[in-house]
Amino acid sequence: VAETTVTRGASVLATPRGESAAVTYLLHGGWRARVDLRHPAVGRALRIDGVVPQPVSAAVLDAIPEAPAIEPPRIPMAGSPGPPR
Repeated sequence: VAETTVTRGASVLATPRGESAAVTYLLHGGWRARVDLRHPAVGRALRIDGVVPQPVSAAVLDAIPEAPAIEPPRIPMAGSPGPPR
């Protein structure tokens, strides 16, 4: 059985055991925040590119308070033409 030790102040990517990596949480500072790894900007911003999420039981994740999800900002009218010159 693989074991992961978390030290104080460390951040860990975790996924519920038996789930796909699409359901991933960043554990940090006593909180868990859902992270969508399909958005490359999120991985780059958090510097977690290539980090493999550790499988964790759902009971452990449920015991950690949930923070808002970490996702890229929504930019109004992104992709629309700019104002005329």
